[in-house]
Amino acid sequence: MFLFVYGTLRKGETNHALLQGLDCIAEQAYTTGNLYDTGYGYPGYVEEGNEKVFGEIYFLPENLLPAVDRLEGYQPGRKDNLYERITKKIITDEKEIEAVVYVYNDTASLDKKVPFQDWKVYQWLKEKKAVAYFAYGSCMDTERIEAAGMEDAFQQWEAAEAENHRVDYTQHRADGARANLLEAGKEPAEGILYTVPSGAVEYLFRREGVKKGAYRPAFINVRTQNRSMAALTFIVLESKAPKAPPWHYAKEILRGAQRGLSREYQHKLLERMKELNTELYPEEL
Repeated sequence: MFLFVYGTLRKGETNHALLQGLDCIAEQAYTTGNLYDTGYGYPGYVEEGNEKVFGEIYFLPENLLPAVDRLEGYQPGRKDNLYERITKKIITDEKEIEAVVYVYNDTASLDKKVPFQDWKVYQWLKEKKAVAYFAYGSCMDTERIEAAGMEDAFQQWEAAEAENHRVDYTQHRADGARANLLEAGKEPAEGILYTVPSGAVEYLFRREGVKKGAYRPAFINVRTQNRSMAALTFIVLESKAPKAPPWHYAKEILRGAQRGLSREYQHKLLERMKELNTELYPEEL
């Protein structure tokens, strides 16, 4: 069976040890509803609502189900369960999966929504400290960063990759599409991993159009030549069919990729732009 987790059972969270070693099917899956902070150190998910609630999907052996039931305060047939166990459709970038989900019972006590419907992002926002930031699109390039007077905040960087991800252009705008990081495929997406101070985060939120609903903050696992870690990135909230990016934007991606990404990956980026009939002027790079 599959299990969708959206709170303390997620990677890096307080109860993840219960799922340690299990196959993670997707780290950026979602279902619809609303996510609340219960005030007790864990979230409560309710089905009412049409917003996306983000979490992870695991393959759960049946012999582990009773342990998860106990953690969630669920017992079959009991009337006063903390959570109820249901099965519902969960969506990933590649497919839909029927998975077990725990729904919070005491809905009357819930009044504090989790920002961005993502518990991991919410935990980080409470501290708002320096963070590793994975750029896979135009932020790999520094031209606009320097124009905004933010170059000092983006001095520390190295090449990195996100396994089982790919970049495509699925955020539509009037002049063409912008890049998105999809959890799909078997190859890694390459990018630039910055270490940025907390003061630079507001700049990133503005640039990525977070308040406008263009992109959402998320944490993904990335690796560099020497280490692996969770990193902040920005993912398109409402992904559409791939479409050609405009040259002024494509140029930033190709130029930024020259800073440390593999030649093979740079070629892959260029070929995808050609497939989408992007107008290219490589002499400007």
